[in-house]
Amino acid sequence: MHKFKFGEVVKDKITGERGCVMVRAYYYTGCIHYGFIPEGRDKDGKVKEWEWHDEVRLESVPGATEIKLDSRTETEIYYQVLQPKGSVM
Repeated sequence: MHKFKFGEVVKDKITGERGCVMVRAYYYTGCIHYGFIPEGRDKDGKVKEWEWHDEVRLESVPGATEIKLDSRTETEIYYQVLQPKGSVM
């Protein structure tokens, strides 16, 4: 089981930056990083750049609205999108 779900709002324990989890990366060394899009805009009014942090640096934001893109579960997305029919993995 993963610590954070896709679409879940997380907060960086160090900077306080909050955002929506969009990517999970597994490294050969065993580290798990999450990529999220920070809330709000930068000083020029542009969407902020993605942030990538180690799992232990993030915490869930209780009561925050989870972002839902569609009704599929993470497992369904993995098998339907990331592992198309005929894939050897």
